[in-house]
Order: sequence, then C-alpha cells, then structure tokens
Amino acid sequence: MPTEDLMGRRTEGAFIIHSLAVARIIDGEDADSLFTWARQAFPRIAPELFDEPRPKDNSRLAYWVARSIWNATPLESNRFRPKPLPRPNRNDPCPCGSGRKFKQCCRGWVQFEPTPADITWPLLVSSRSDAYWLQAEESGRLPVIGFLHVGICFHDEERWQSLRKLAEHRLGPESGLNDGGLSIAIDWLCDAYEVLHKTDRKKEALLTRFAAHKNRAFRATANQRLASWLLDQGESERAWRAFAAADRAEPDSPANALLEMTMLSSEGRLEWAAKRAGQWLTVLEKDAHISEEVLASLRRFQKNPGRALDDQMREFAPREVQELLHWIDDQAGRPLPSLHWETLNGEANDAALQEHRQSIGSAMRKLEKEWQVVSQAEKPFSINPSSRTEADTWDIADEWLPWLRQHPEAMDSFAILDDLLLLLIEADAAIAKSDNRWVTALLHRGVAMLEEHWPPTRRGILPWIIGDNRPALRILANFIQHLEGDWSDGRLERSILLYMRLNPNDNHGYRSEFVNHLLTVGRDAETLACAEHYLDDVFPETRYGRVLALYRLGRREEAEAALREAAEHLPAVLKYLLPRRVAKPKIDPYGIHIGGDDQAWLYRQAMRKAWMETKGMRSWLGQSAKLLQ
Repeated sequence: MPTEDLMGRRTEGAFIIHSLAVARIIDGEDADSLFTWARQAFPRIAPELFDEPRPKDNSRLAYWVARSIWNATPLESNRFRPKPLPRPNRNDPCPCGSGRKFKQCCRGWVQFEPTPADITWPLLVSSRSDAYWLQAEESGRLPVIGFLHVGICFHDEERWQSLRKLAEHRLGPESGLNDGGLSIAIDWLCDAYEVLHKTDRKKEALLTRFAAHKNRAFRATANQRLASWLLDQGESERAWRAFAAADRAEPDSPANALLEMTMLSSEGRLEWAAKRAGQWLTVLEKDAHISEEVLASLRRFQKNPGRALDDQMREFAPREVQELLHWIDDQAGRPLPSLHWETLNGEANDAALQEHRQSIGSAMRKLEKEWQVVSQAEKPFSINPSSRTEADTWDIADEWLPWLRQHPEAMDSFAILDDLLLLLIEADAAIAKSDNRWVTALLHRGVAMLEEHWPPTRRGILPWIIGDNRPALRILANFIQHLEGDWSDGRLERSILLYMRLNPNDNHGYRSEFVNHLLTVGRDAETLACAEHYLDDVFPETRYGRVLALYRLGRREEAEAALREAAEHLPAVLKYLLPRRVAKPKIDPYGIHIGGDDQAWLYRQAMRKAWMETKGMRSWLGQSAKLLQ
C-alpha cells in the first residue's frame, strides 16, 4: 500500500499514530528508535490501517509510515527544519530491514510522499509551551513556516498576549516574510491589540508606526490595513490618504486594486468603482504573475460593484454563514406566496379596526414547526431586537442548513424569514456590512408579501398583541430601521404609514420619527392628524409636535391648551426647548427615561431648529412658559 494513501485516511487511528510519532521525534530526535517502536506499535494502535495479510508486511508498512513522518517533522537541533533521510539506491539494502536489496523489496511498493507540514507542525506546536515558542522566535531559530503555524495556533486559541509578542518580534527589520505573510502578521497583531487594549489609540499608533516603516512592503501592508480601519471608523479622508501611501509604496499592486474597489463600493461610488476596475484590469492583465482570482474579482467589480463587494465580504465569513447566504441567493427570486388572513372580531363598528391574523394553513404550520424543532430558534421578547439566543442557533447550523436546502418554501413563511433575519443580524460582523444584499433580499421579500396582501384599499388591522402577526410586523419594523431615516424616495414614509395602519398601537414608536419628518417638511395638517391618534403619548414628538402644528395652522387657543397639557406630562421638554444654550444632561446608554432630562435634550437636538424658525414662536413660547410656571 502506498504510504500517502495510508496517511491520507482521515481516521482517528491515523491522527493518533501521527501524534505519538511526532512526540517521540521531538523528545529524542532518534530515527532508529522511532522505527523500532513504530514497527511494533502502529499495527496495534491503528489495526484498521494496517490490514496487510502478513505481519511482516504490516511491520515494513509501519516503517515507511514512520519514515514519512520523520522526513516531514521539524527538528529543534536543525533549527526547526526537517532532516529527511535520503532515498535508497536501487542496489542498497532495503531500509525496512528485510535483508534484501531495495529494488527487490520495497522499491515498487512504497512511494516517497512525505507527511505534509500542515500535519506535523500543528502537532509540534501543541507539544510545547507558549514560552518555548516565543524563546525560539526571539533567538532567531524559528523559520517562517514555523512562525506561521505557531501564530495560527495562538490566534485560533485566542492566546492574544503570546500572539502579540510573537508578531511584534517577527515584524522587525528582517522579518523574512513575503507580502502575504506580512499581511497575516499585521492582521494578527491588530487582532491582538483589539482584544488587549480598551481603546483604538494603540492600534492606530501601531498601524501608523508601520505605515512609515523603511521597508516598502511593510509600508504598503500597514497602510492598506490602516485605510480599511479608518474607513470603518468613518474617517474617509484619512482612509484615502492611507490608501494613497500604500499605492506609492507598491504601485500596480493587486492588493491595492482590490482595496480601492472595496473602499469605493462601500462609499456607494459604484460608477467610479466600475470605471477604476476597468483601468486596473488594463494594467494587471499584462502581468503574467497576477492570479486569475484577482482578475476575476476585478471583472466582477467592473460588472456590478455592489454585488462584488457583498461577494467579497461573504468569502471572509464563516462557512455556515456562507452557506446561508448562498441559499438566500438561490431562493431570492422565488415567486411571492398566496397568503390568507382571518377576521377575529368581525362585529367591530369600524371595518378599518377589524382585527386580523395570518391564517397559517396546515402545510405551512407543519413547515414552521419542523423549522423550530431543527433550528431551536427563539423569538425576541416583545419588541426587543434580538432573542439573545441567535449565537446558540448558529452553533447548530449543521443541523438546520441541510433542512433549509431541502425546503425552499421556507422563503414563504414570515416566521422563518423573521428568524433568518435575526440570524443575519447576529452574523453582521462576519459579513462586515449591515446593508448587504442578503439582509435586503429578506427584508424586501417580507415587506412585498405584506404589501401585496394589504394594499391601501384593504381595511382592517394586524395588532401586535396577536402572536401570529408579530413576525410580519417585526420584518416591516426592521425594514424601516434598514432605511435609516432616508425619506428621499418616499419608501420610508410608505412603510411607516403601512406599519401604523396595520398596527395602530405602533409598538415600535415610529410615529415619533414620522411626526418630526412631517413638521420638518411643513406638512402641518398631516402632523396634527397623526399626533391626535396618540393624545396620551409618552413621546414629546407627538405631544409637542401637536402644539407646533396647531400654532403653524393658526389655531392659537388650541395650541395653548395643547402646550399646557404637554408641559404637564413632560415638563422637562419646555425647560430644554426654549433657552439658547443649555447644558447637556447625562445620557443613559441603556435607555431613555420617559419625562427625564435626557429625553428632553434629545428632542431639543432634533426639533429646536424647526420651532425657532417658526415666525413668532420664540416670543409666544416664552410668554406661555411664564404663564405655566
């Protein structure tokens, strides 16, 4: 049996003999002792791998397996490099110990494929302490391949202090790393700094120091990382300066090409990204050393920068996240389902207030129950944005991902779409951008399913208190959040109106944002109509927004009455709204206090300009405030 076939078998026995053999090599560095032990031990430890009919054949197979492991194992005495035994000549005695010539014994039976380094090095690393490897690095005995394997171990096991020391030493004047190794080492060091230091100052100082390094490759890699980090911090101008420095350090670098595509696309400059991708291709296609993978990526940016950026982010996500994203891509174009709704209180005087809930048929109910069992997904409490169990659901992804692949109709269920959105939000950091196409696809599908069945002409409501309605309403609420206050195309306004029409109690409080928007654009009558649905509200936006709308509409007496009522329930708002300057109160990061100074301050920040730009308002509000004291 060829030894590489044996070593390629991913069995527990193969791993055990690897581990034991490497341990013996490390302890003694004695090949003959290893071979003597292996002949006896290997067939006993892993009998399923040594199934030759004659014991002698198993003994000599064990010898060649042990020899393969020896040839690949780094030796401390050889500065952590292997000392492979030379291949026997055809007329030499066969090293297996048979007494025959090699050409008559094992020459045609065994093939000389050493055990891969990616097997021996991890076993070697795990056999010694962190201090041992740090000393080996500091003494200059650790080769590049050893540094990379030790770093991988430290990183995977989150031994951040050791990783920091290892990477900082290697990133000296004579690192011996190629461009890829430099990038990995700097990434490791940045990851360690993020964990070990509470602020970003040390990380920024680290990158800034390397960005000015005398080594051109160091400067390029550090400036690339610095540009990405600054862009994440919202410091676009500084990010582009760092990118320019990286480009000066290594002109025509494929890494710079992909970084520029990422930066332009993430800033929404899609047309320019497509143009620059074409220009980069013109340059890089002439270089025979540029990988086809880089060129293919640039062609994708040239064709569709937004999608290419999403795809790039996906490739860095964990495997299970990637699988879910591929499933969404495959099912995104599925036709919208035909859904049904049942009336719960058909005797309501106002047909617009007749309560409904989704009528989930037996097939869909069965599907949703199967999903709940296999995924163990939990719904958030009330309007909380998360159930805080999504990480647990990801931990068993290998159980529910195959189920999803077998059930494309899961895309027709509000309940399952709702769970998938929560899972994607949990995986936001892995995907690296929250406005990715997969979140957008699920949101648009869920909202489209709701809009198709609840056009403006249809009467009735879907109150939040009814559990079956919550997945659809939560999807609509997440869509409103996804639009991030963008009123430009009318989509946000339509979505909020749909939400408040279907769920008049407005459990998510979108009426506040909506009233402020209406006042800001001067739609006072609509503001008043909305605010008067919530006369007992706890939000200053509706109570004080009603006052401002009445005043602008010339209904001064009603405005005065509304102001007295608003000031009675939320007096702090008036105190913060009127003065030109006022000290900022402490803002609780865990939530706003109804009626508190923090709530009043935030309302002032959002709406004082609209109040003070209203003709006569400053004087009227000042006089009214005195009367109310």
